[in-house]
Amino acid sequence: MASTTEQAAIDDVLKAEDARGQAIAQKDWAALGRILGDDFVYTHSTGKRETKDDWIAGLQKLDRAVVRENLSVQVFDDVALVSGTSVYRYAEPFNGDSHFGSLLDALQVWVKRDGEWQLVANHNVKLPTD
Repeated sequence: MASTTEQAAIDDVLKAEDARGQAIAQKDWAALGRILGDDFVYTHSTGKRETKDDWIAGLQKLDRAVVRENLSVQVFDDVALVSGTSVYRYAEPFNGDSHFGSLLDALQVWVKRDGEWQLVANHNVKLPTD
C-alpha cells in the first residue's frame, strides 16, 4: 500500500499525464511544451525515435485522440514510471496506414523538476489485436 506521500506523487503524475492528453486534444502546443522535458524522447512502436521538437511538429500535422487505460504508476523519489495501454485514433491515414484504433502499451518516464512533473521518455509497443 502506498504511503500518503507516495499516493500524492502518484496522483500528481496522473494529473500531469491527463494534462498531456488534454494539451494534445486541444492542440495547446505551449502547454505540451511545458509538460515535456527539453530532453524528451518519443520512441514509436516502429522503433523510430523523435526529439521533443520533432514529436510536437508531427502532432501538429495530425487530428488525433488518445485514450489511456489501465495505468500503473511507480514512484522512486523524483522519478516515476507510468505504464498502461493507449488507444490512438486518427482522423486520416498516418504514414500510409490508418492506425485507427491502434492498441499500444506505453512506458513513460516522468521526472519531478522545480516542483513539476515532466515527461522525459515515452516508449510504445504495438499490441496484438486478436
